[in-house]
Amino acid sequence: MGAGVNLGQVNFSKGVLSKDLHARVDIASYSAGLKQGVNIVLVKRGGFQNRQGTRFVYKLPGPGRLFPFTFSLDQPYALAFTQGAMRPAAFGGMVLEEHLQITAITNANPAQVTIPFHAYNVGDQFIARDVEGMVQINERVVSILSVVDEHNFTIDLDTTSYGVFTGSGGGTLRTEDPAAPPPDPPVPPPVTPPPPPTTGGGGSYCVTVDTPILMADGSQKPAGDIAVGDMVRTRHEETMVLGSFRVAAFETVEADVWLADFGGRKLRGTAYHRVWWQGAWRVLSAFGVEDGRARVVLLTVERARTYISNGLLSHNIKPNIP
Repeated sequence: MGAGVNLGQVNFSKGVLSKDLHARVDIASYSAGLKQGVNIVLVKRGGFQNRQGTRFVYKLPGPGRLFPFTFSLDQPYALAFTQGAMRPAAFGGMVLEEHLQITAITNANPAQVTIPFHAYNVGDQFIARDVEGMVQINERVVSILSVVDEHNFTIDLDTTSYGVFTGSGGGTLRTEDPAAPPPDPPVPPPVTPPPPPTTGGGGSYCVTVDTPILMADGSQKPAGDIAVGDMVRTRHEETMVLGSFRVAAFETVEADVWLADFGGRKLRGTAYHRVWWQGAWRVLSAFGVEDGRARVVLLTVERARTYISNGLLSHNIKPNIP
């Protein structure tokens, strides 16, 4: 028999396979999958193509969030949500209302646009397309400054240096007023967010910035120099097993502090900062006196939820205090 012919792989409809399937030549997905796919988009018929790049499409009027939405295989959207509004984008641009035919644009500042029965309002956004002569205005998003009449409006654009408008192709040429759109739904005012929850350092229960903290390598570092990602040497809050744990959160605030003495080891921190002493968690205020105000550190340590401060095991979660 002659040598076999390798036709190559032409179907990638299963996408990128899990590492658990890299050796599973016995399953159908193996012959229709990828080991790795970077900057590609799968095509529903089995192939793939290079992922498109990015370009500036639209500037949102304020803070917003993008959400992907796929209506069908051929109709994917990016939904831009802002306060009281949603704008869909698709196929490299924003989804627009009806494309109306432009009959005139003046070379002026601001420019005046003529569209029969446009039905636009002040503040609406407008994009010109298929304009001939004044080609510089095409695909530009502008705002409507004033409505002259039912056929004319001005935009926030200086067209004095642009070419002379000679016509526009495409779009609907209206001959009468369109049906009135439904009224906008009432939009409630933005809700004032609640104050952020107190985090780290057992809420507002923490040590001063100059308190030495035991690090994973055995050294000590002032609490104020700790950073997220640092590894500290401490004991787990429940098992008391000694190990190295990651600092997950760090913040400094100013607070009233107490100076406490635990068998000769002094610790300065907030009143309800807890320390493991004589077989139980104790608060600083029970072993010390008020000592003014100072900068204190709110630390959160992953899993262990403790740290060793000046040789004393400190808890980084606040106690239940009525």
